[in-house]
Amino acid sequence: MYYNKQGKKISLEKWSGLFEKAGYTIIKQESVGDYRISTVWLGLGNMLGEGNSLIFETMVFGDENNEQRRYSSLKEAEAGHKLMVKKYKQYGKSNK
Repeated sequence: MYYNKQGKKISLEKWSGLFEKAGYTIIKQESVGDYRISTVWLGLGNMLGEGNSLIFETMVFGDENNEQRRYSSLKEAEAGHKLMVKKYKQYGKSNK
């Protein structure tokens, strides 16, 4: 299954077109100290057990333990990104 950012089912062809559209996949990307936090739209129906498909992903790059979270909606993804930024800002302060 494929989904657009609004969570509506779309065809493989439509998903492919959106995936290639410049900037469509990026929700938010920013650096926090030595870490890079990236939240993107995947649009693939990655469902773990029962529930909604997880079509957005936040990843933290910067060490060997790349943290990751997935979300079902754009609203959840934006909120999750903000929480991850806050976490890594606090993490950086505690390590100084």
